[in-house]
Amino acid sequence: MDEDDKEIMDMVVQNVLQVGRHGIQRDEGITELQTQKLRDLMKEATKVRNLVTAMNSSFDVLKKYVESVDLDQEETKAVTIQQFVTEEDKKLRKLFKEKVDKQLSTTNQTARDESEELERVLSNVDYARAAGNSRSSAVVTLEDGSSESTGAVKKGKIVITSTVDAFSRKTITEPVRNPRCKHIYEEKIVRMYLRKKGPFKCYFAGCQNRSLISDLSELEKSEELSAAMRAAIAEKEADDE
Repeated sequence: MDEDDKEIMDMVVQNVLQVGRHGIQRDEGITELQTQKLRDLMKEATKVRNLVTAMNSSFDVLKKYVESVDLDQEETKAVTIQQFVTEEDKKLRKLFKEKVDKQLSTTNQTARDESEELERVLSNVDYARAAGNSRSSAVVTLEDGSSESTGAVKKGKIVITSTVDAFSRKTITEPVRNPRCKHIYEEKIVRMYLRKKGPFKCYFAGCQNRSLISDLSELEKSEELSAAMRAAIAEKEADDE
């Protein structure tokens, strides 16, 4: 599993755990069965991450041992071990990658298919948290005066309601916007996800937009959007001081 795969997996796990914790803490509107589903999702996500981490660690130790063997004295043995490690490494990494992909796919599908009502409840938590990341909205007037309506956004304005990418939970530095639901993502995260996992739906919890994004060109990118994001980040940093 390469670094991009591990980064995507870790972000998905962190997202599941964070939303799960918020959901469990928010008792109102959540049934006991839904709470248990959340706990199960969190447990499985953590289990997958721990398995992959242990596998990678074991192979790192074994490879270091093989590399330290004196080839002059034990050339045959060393080469044999190296071949074994290489072949088993390929097999196990493929097996674990398939397991991770299947588990994450199952986790995501379960969350969507069986917990739509729960997602609607959690969306309130997610949006409240997003609003907290940007205590006041940064507004930028477009040069052409075109409408940028998202419900709370006025005509001719761009309003940034969150400076944090919902998937990576990191500050957005290169914003791109979904033209349908108007949610804003980090460009490098979208690019990496498309390359590794393929088309995706909006990953904001509770978003009703189910249209697939299959190429970066389908998202909006402009200097006005970047300016609005920079202003929002600066405003948040000023508030935090």
